[in-house]
Amino acid sequence: MNRLAGIVAVAAAGTMLELNRRLNVWEDEGYTLETTARPPLAAAAQAMRFEQYPPLYFLLLSAWRSVDRSPAFARAFSTLAALGTIRDASRVVVSFAPRADRAVVAAAIAFHPTVIWCGTEARAYASIVWISARILQAYHDAYVTPVPSPFARARFIAWSLAGVYTHYYLGFLIAGGALSTIACPGRLGAFTIDAAAIAVGFFPLARAVRAQMATYGANFAVDMPPLRMVRNVAGTMTSFIMPSEGTQRWWRPLAASSLAALVLVAFVDRRSRREAIRPAVMALGSAVLFGTTLQLAKTPPGLPQHATPLFVPTLVAVAALLRTKARIRIGGAVVFAVSLHALRANLRRSAKIGDWKRVAQHVMIHECANEPVVVFQPEATLPLAHQYHGRNRLAGLPVDVAFDRYDLTRYALRDDEQIDRALDRIGVLERFWLVTTMTAKPLGNDLHPEVLDAWLERHATLEGDAAFYGSRVRRFRRTPAAAAGAA
Repeated sequence: MNRLAGIVAVAAAGTMLELNRRLNVWEDEGYTLETTARPPLAAAAQAMRFEQYPPLYFLLLSAWRSVDRSPAFARAFSTLAALGTIRDASRVVVSFAPRADRAVVAAAIAFHPTVIWCGTEARAYASIVWISARILQAYHDAYVTPVPSPFARARFIAWSLAGVYTHYYLGFLIAGGALSTIACPGRLGAFTIDAAAIAVGFFPLARAVRAQMATYGANFAVDMPPLRMVRNVAGTMTSFIMPSEGTQRWWRPLAASSLAALVLVAFVDRRSRREAIRPAVMALGSAVLFGTTLQLAKTPPGLPQHATPLFVPTLVAVAALLRTKARIRIGGAVVFAVSLHALRANLRRSAKIGDWKRVAQHVMIHECANEPVVVFQPEATLPLAHQYHGRNRLAGLPVDVAFDRYDLTRYALRDDEQIDRALDRIGVLERFWLVTTMTAKPLGNDLHPEVLDAWLERHATLEGDAAFYGSRVRRFRRTPAAAAGAA
């Protein structure tokens, strides 16, 4: 990369490091921080048993955190991976689209909301994106380029194994590579042998995958119409091309139409279509396999981060379709401008879902002694515990989070007696704080927040109410009759 791209990468890194310090921890990060507080091998085992993840990322992050236990330092691991993405994703784009200006591509990637968001996460998403770029580059060097580079096939096998040991969804990218190799004349025999080696290397995890899918399905399984699944996956891939989250309504169609015009011009170019076939088959094939597998497993894609393995392949396919240096420069400039606009809009909020830092500050400013902080649903105690340093007890309702197995049903509310027993256990005598989240009805489960609402209406008096991004904080006084009845 040239000097300009280096400056942009440094600016992006500085932005991510500042956000690492400023942003609150959220629920999924809370689990990651709890798991990686263990020694590396124990963290890897907990990832398999509880997190429903392969072990590699948690092993490495645990070792990284042995230097510093703070959430910001844990996120710095992802910031490094994001920098790797800026370097390696721009390189792989140039490999598949040789006329691309790498500096422009790097600048478009550096401030893309997906890269910035992944680079400020304690979760594995930044590592997933970076490894996907390495897999694509190794695939190009081993099976696409006229003269394969030495050890390219070995690199493809190694990075593919690193991928599936980091996140199972990276296996869809390898399968997309198989479809691309079949669709385009190439080294199909060599790829088949190498894919078999990858399958053998993955075999130790195969049994665990079945158990993990069963656990995940028990907590989140939903019957999603196929058309909705298609819209979810296509919408996420479109956001990779043209980020729009947080932008104003008039900005989105303007930017999208500009990029669409470029793609249309490129599509009518026969040479562009021919050169884009291989990366397009890989990207679309990976997406189809991704969506089909999740549909059959009744596993909702739900959130854009689940599709992060498709981020780099999508950008590569679009760049290959644009083909010419001028088109890619214009497209990169549009994406860069939209990304900066979206980043500026999102920085105004300056919070991750839950907004737990402001929640904790609100409670600590207004609380008095003997006012326990009760959290429903209980998983939110994990991120809140990293922000709340007040004088009262922090506890989940109806129970605290357990780490033996992931089971959302244990957090479901049933009746008044269960709530009364839980509040007595927590030590609620009169006043208490109630923190509630927007995830009381997660996909595939219903924790029955209406039971709590009914109890509050009969047995508590509201004394304060404040809303935050994805959460709500209320102060209640428990009526003497309720406390006496529970006793």
